[in-house]
Amino acid sequence: MNASLVWPHSKGKGAVLQAQASVKLAQRQFAQAAKLAGDSLDMTPESVVALNVLGASYVAQKQAIRDRSNKGTVEQDPNWAEGFEILGRVAQRTDASGALDAFNKALTINPNLTQASLAWRHLFSE
Repeated sequence: MNASLVWPHSKGKGAVLQAQASVKLAQRQFAQAAKLAGDSLDMTPESVVALNVLGASYVAQKQAIRDRSNKGTVEQDPNWAEGFEILGRVAQRTDASGALDAFNKALTINPNLTQASLAWRHLFSE
């Protein structure tokens, strides 16, 4: 099948899954939100919204970041600064060292990420 015909459909379905994940997160249905956000990331790997929902659902469930989820998605694209910033924010709650590493990667890629810079400074000063 022609990849150009599949991509728009996958991207659209990824956006729908992302929206559903956001709704489930708002409804405090964290496991379902994580599943939908993960499915969305499978179709739209650089979705900042889906990655945020996935991270927030893990934090709400007091779960560590799993390799298949946030880390796996972010590390598939080593130049996705915003992804590393989100990974840092999620890790910040349970793993200060991991958060610093993620913020360092984000800032190495894009030194203009204000939130990553502020969070890095906050963690480094603790």
